Amino acid sequence: MMAKNRRETGLDLLRIYACFSLLPFHLCIYGVRHEESLLNYTDTFIKALFEYHVPLFLMITGALFLSLEKIDLKRLFTHNILHLFFVYLFWSFIYAIFDVLLNLQNVTDVKGLARWIIMSTRDSHYHLWYLPTIISIYILLPVFHAAFHNTAFHGILKYAVCIFAVFGVLIKTLLLIPVKFDTYGVLLKKVDVGTFAGYIGFVFTGYLLYSIKDRITKRQMLILSAVSVICIAVTEIVNLSRVPEEGINTYFLYFPIPCFIIECTLFLLFERINPERFEKRSGFIKGVSECMLGVYCLHDIMISIVEKLFAFIPDGLYILKLVVIAVISFVLCTSVVFFMRKSRILRQIAV
Repeated sequence: MMAKNRRETGLDLLRIYACFSLLPFHLCIYGVRHEESLLNYTDTFIKALFEYHVPLFLMITGALFLSLEKIDLKRLFTHNILHLFFVYLFWSFIYAIFDVLLNLQNVTDVKGLARWIIMSTRDSHYHLWYLPTIISIYILLPVFHAAFHNTAFHGILKYAVCIFAVFGVLIKTLLLIPVKFDTYGVLLKKVDVGTFAGYIGFVFTGYLLYSIKDRITKRQMLILSAVSVICIAVTEIVNLSRVPEEGINTYFLYFPIPCFIIECTLFLLFERINPERFEKRSGFIKGVSECMLGVYCLHDIMISIVEKLFAFIPDGLYILKLVVIAVISFVLCTSVVFFMRKSRILRQIAV
């Protein structure tokens, strides 16, 4: 997407930030293994700072697609959906091969090797779940686009976001309250509106914020930012309080009210960036932003490699170790994907 104006520059920068935040988040969960409880507290603290990537990706999708005057169905399916389908298959296969290479000692025969690769490709790597999810959302976009842009349904966007706020955010927040009365949780779970309370709610929210951003004053943004800082403190306190019971398992993730407020604030802060500040670097920002799908897919392999290279850094310098691995992995991923995009075939099926 060409970053020629205010909105696209902000979204490009937001996409880069969201993709980078994946690395420290996944490192805290799956990388830099350790057993010390103190480091579990550190992991939990860092995770709460970087757990907003998926909602931000979805909000960007809503801002870009639902703001279009018209969605070209042919281009949507041949350019976007088919492309993501090939990317999903490509990286599922690559991670299957990578898994085999890490466990060659367990390979006994060619038949077993083939079955391992096929089954690993079928099951896919853990973080690639997002690709089928976004494909399903893309399939639904023309329906919602038609509804939101139809004057006969004026206000339906706000209604859709209200549904998401109540059933996707509020109820999921209430379910986190530790109430011993079982009926409390049972009844709340019965109130469900399916699709509208799921990930697509972030797509609606992104488009709504995108359409009203110019009406938000600096004072309102300042207040929203202050509230978000409080929300970050709340998520940190709650998460850290649960470390003795649950280790580094994430407590707040995507939907609860504090996270929702933070996600909306981050979106607006990036959207309100003055593009003139980045006018000379807009081409570079655009180029990096276009690499983010590939970085998302590749990053876990790169983290595994870089983590081994920096294993000599002691746990006493854990935060430094995590920052070094995350930054170097991100730079290397972006560089690799940049060169992969030079190939027309790889650009179509991999990045």
